[in-house]
Amino acid sequence: PLTSLSLADSRLKAELSTVLSALGSNSSLTHLDISGNAMGDMGAKIMAKALQINTKLR
Repeated sequence: PLTSLSLADSRLKAELSTVLSALGSNSSLTHLDISGNAMGDMGAKIMAKALQINTKLR
């Protein structure tokens, strides 16, 4: 299973929302690096919601 994913400096904007939305259904991922991406306010809200569901991320 996928346990670590680095999307650092991938220049993701709107696409990042799709990735973050999928976090809720991935129970094996423990490390996610999304630094250097412009996720904006909407991305931050989606990330907060995903983190409420996926408590495995560190």
